[in-house]
Amino acid sequence: LKELEFKLYLQAGKTEEAESICKQVSKNKSLKQLASQNIEKWKIFHAYQIFMDSYIHKGNYKFSLTKFSNEVPVISKDKSGYNFTIRILEILFLFAREEYNFVFQKMEALRVYRTRYLNDNAYKRSHLLLTLLLKAEKLGFKGKAMQTIDGPELEALRTRNHYIIADWEVIPYEVVWDMLVSLAKQ
Repeated sequence: LKELEFKLYLQAGKTEEAESICKQVSKNKSLKQLASQNIEKWKIFHAYQIFMDSYIHKGNYKFSLTKFSNEVPVISKDKSGYNFTIRILEILFLFAREEYNFVFQKMEALRVYRTRYLNDNAYKRSHLLLTLLLKAEKLGFKGKAMQTIDGPELEALRTRNHYIIADWEVIPYEVVWDMLVSLAKQ
């Protein structure tokens, strides 16, 4: 229930409430009894909360991606679901910091990732977002050019036709896309 409550607050832009949920969960003694994957999931949620708070409040996006990667080793090895969520979070922080050289480096890995792991229909929304990112890469991640990207992928994300939003989609991918466009270099 706390996970659902957290996601609702985050998606509504209520980052203080989302942070409060993260704190409640982290202080709960039962958290340590959960499987490593579930504990790491809350670290991912907290990282998204930090990003959203910086995004909404025009913050500095201060967050150590290296330290974060070390804190989620189990999920990082799992090549489906939340692993993709981690990769998208990295892209969001890199965009926000205008570290486009690193974004270009990540895109090559994501291209391979897509062909290996995102072929199942359960990952269709992830595949659609990645297709949009690859189109943006061809445009050099320029904001004005990214605003012109339209097509069946974006339409499918926005209308959510036939594709269920998976558990690992912390922020709906159409919202992620809009944030990336707004963060892109002009």
